[in-house]
Amino acid sequence: MPNTLTITYLSGPQAGQTVSFNEGVKISIGRNKSNTIVLDGPDNQKVSRQHAYIELDKSPSGNGKWIIYDQSTNGTAVNGKTIKKESSQLNNGDILSFTKDKGDIKVEISMGMHPDKKVSKKNIKPDYQKTSPSFTKIIPTSKAGFLEEVASQPFFLPGVATVVAGIILFIILQIGLQNQDVQFLIYYQNVLGLYLGFMMILFVRAVSGVSVPIWFLLGSAFCTTLLYFIEIPFLLLGIVFRTTAITNMMESNLFSQQFIGHFVGAGLMEELFKSIPVWLAIILGRNFANLKIPGFETNRPNPTIAIVIGASSAVGFIILETLGEYVPKVSDDLGTIFGLMLLIPRFITGIAGHVGWSGIFAYYIALGFYYKRVNLMYPAMGLILAAFLHGLWNAAAGISLLISTSVAVITFVIFIIYLYKSKNSFSIN
Repeated sequence: MPNTLTITYLSGPQAGQTVSFNEGVKISIGRNKSNTIVLDGPDNQKVSRQHAYIELDKSPSGNGKWIIYDQSTNGTAVNGKTIKKESSQLNNGDILSFTKDKGDIKVEISMGMHPDKKVSKKNIKPDYQKTSPSFTKIIPTSKAGFLEEVASQPFFLPGVATVVAGIILFIILQIGLQNQDVQFLIYYQNVLGLYLGFMMILFVRAVSGVSVPIWFLLGSAFCTTLLYFIEIPFLLLGIVFRTTAITNMMESNLFSQQFIGHFVGAGLMEELFKSIPVWLAIILGRNFANLKIPGFETNRPNPTIAIVIGASSAVGFIILETLGEYVPKVSDDLGTIFGLMLLIPRFITGIAGHVGWSGIFAYYIALGFYYKRVNLMYPAMGLILAAFLHGLWNAAAGISLLISTSVAVITFVIFIIYLYKSKNSFSIN
């Protein structure tokens, strides 16, 4: 029989329930839905997304002891004694609390030799054996905090945004048909572009697992658009990275020259421009930490939040470039319907283009400043990698559909790899 750990809920909606785990299991605890023990809802706002984890001490001297490792902002109380960013041995009958006031969310830990089963539940009467459904099942919103819980789910905001955008597009279409005015197609394009851009921000935010306020990410996108309209930062970068020689290479018919030109004139220049919000996040890290923005616990952005900031900045750049330059040009040359045909794939592939390149660069920027020793080698590495993929995409676009598609897929895969690695390596509280 294996050594197992049994958790008994002492309070909350699961009070009285017990769950047992075998010795090979790592028991993660926190608000994030991916945890083994999920403590979410309005009563658990003080619980971190990745609050703590419990596992058997596997060292030679462990002697079958279970250890709890705290990785939270507010700490974990073991029998009333708070540990923070450290570990503690657990003993039979220990009481754990994961809220700051140690009052509401408690877990009883008991250890011993139990039957070899991964999970066991006691004192739970199956729902189908009850005589009738509970009132909260008939009227779900009667449960305190239920609406807040629904609104906090990843699907809620994208769903609301989709409904609103769809209604606005339908209204624009109706008015345009009634007035037979092509100007309404331009309105249609702009609303659709803003919607797709917003969805990209929500996608990256959802994958990252960071509950960062939407206004903060929209602020990153707005910062980039504002700097673009000011023009000064872009013009200064152009003096360095878009010399006459580089511009001629970008317009060359030779792939090698095109690649070098786009590596410097598009990759290095545009990636540096889009990274400005990330650099601002590093400079203003203490201010964002005071605002309790996730990812700034050390007064500097960790790589996960940096990726989300960089991706949001890239969305702002895509919106400007697509709606302000490419779509109008195609519409003038070929007609507004062709502008709309360009808009949709350009936004869809943005996750494998500007968003991916900016996210990769942002990850390396944060690596350079996250630790005690600042190392600019990492931002340089990220800039070169992002600019390489950017330049390769631009150079291949006019030569081979297969190559450009391959570059897009590779960029997306690399971006997701870094995002996933960051998500699992740097806790967001």
